[in-house]
Amino acid sequence: MYTDSDICRLKAKAVQVRANILDMIPPGKVGHLGGSMSIADVVAALYFHHMRVFDDPKNPLQQGSCGAGTVCLPCGTGLFQPR
Repeated sequence: MYTDSDICRLKAKAVQVRANILDMIPPGKVGHLGGSMSIADVVAALYFHHMRVFDDPKNPLQQGSCGAGTVCLPCGTGLFQPR
C-alpha cells in the first residue's frame, strides 16, 4: 500500500530518473526517450518502494565495486545480449 508521502517521494524519484535519462542522451544523439521515460515511474516504485534496494547499505546493488555485475544482470534473463 502507498501512503501520500510514499507517492510524493516516488514521484520525485521518477523525476530524477527522467532527468538522468536526459543527461545520458545528448541533444541530437540517438536514444529511445519514450520507452525510458515511460518506465521511470515503474522503476522508481520497484527500486525505492517494493524492493527497497537502497535502504540497506550492505545491499550489493549499492556498492560501486559491484556496478558491472548489476548492470550485466539483465543479460542472464535473455532480455539483453552481451557484446
